[in-house]
Amino acid sequence: MRSFFLWIFTVIAAGMAFGLPASKAVNADQMLDRIPVIVGGYRFEPYVDESGGVARKFIQLLNDHQSTYAFQFMEMPARRRYDLMREGRIDALLFEMMVWGWQDMADQVSVTKPLLTGSELFIALKPINGPTEHLFEGISTKRLALTLGYHYGFADFNADPDHLKARFDVVFSEFQRFSLRHVLAGTADLAVVNDAFLERENRRDIGLSHQVVASPKPDQCYQLPVMLRAGGPINLAEMTALLDALKTSGALRGFFEQESMGRFLVW
Repeated sequence: MRSFFLWIFTVIAAGMAFGLPASKAVNADQMLDRIPVIVGGYRFEPYVDESGGVARKFIQLLNDHQSTYAFQFMEMPARRRYDLMREGRIDALLFEMMVWGWQDMADQVSVTKPLLTGSELFIALKPINGPTEHLFEGISTKRLALTLGYHYGFADFNADPDHLKARFDVVFSEFQRFSLRHVLAGTADLAVVNDAFLERENRRDIGLSHQVVASPKPDQCYQLPVMLRAGGPINLAEMTALLDALKTSGALRGFFEQESMGRFLVW
C-alpha cells in the first residue's frame, strides 16, 4: 500500500513539474528558457521519414506537455548514431534497442522500459496461386533488399555492409520504401521491413496487400524504449516520470492512436 501511494505521488508530482496536462503547441520564445535535449533520428519509417514521421510529432508532444526541456530533433545517418552519442552531440534516441549495436556502449547510455513493440518481417511478391511458405525458406539463396545501417536477426544483428555482402546476396537501400520497391520491381526476392511501416503502406495503397505477402515468422521482435546519453541533460528517472505523466493524462495513448499505432503501445 505504501508503494502504491508513493507511485501516485510520483506521477502527480511529475505532472506538476512538467506542466501536465497541456494542449497548446509551444512557440519558439517559450522554448528559450528550457534545457535543450537533442534527439537524434535516422530514416526508420514510419518513425522517421521524409515528412518528419512519428518521432518528430512525438517530440512536439513532449514539448507541449512540459516546460522544463526543449526537445529538438536532429536527423543523421543510421551508421553515425554511435559516434554522435559518444561525442555528446545527441542526448537521446527514440525507439532504439540496445541490441542494435550498443552493447559496447552500455555504460554510456541508459534506456527506459519499452514504449512500443513491433516486429520486422520478410516480404515477397505474392504468387497468383499456391502456398507462400516456401518463399521465405533458404534465405542464403535469395537476393535480399536491405536498409543500410539496420541490424537484422537473420544476420546476427551485424550491420556491417561488407559482412552482409560476404554472407548474402544483397542490394542496399537508404530507406525501407526503396527495399519494398525492389521486391515490387522483381530486382530482389525478399525485403525486410517493420510491421508499422507495412501497415502504413497498406493504408496508403489498398492494392499493395494483393501484391506482396509477409512472412509468418518475424525476423526480429521489437521492444522499443527511449535511449538516453549518460550524463545528458535529462536522466532516466526524469524521462520515465514524463512518460508516466503522459500516460496518466491520456495524451500518450491518444497520440499513438492518432498515428494508427495504438496497438504497438506497451507503456
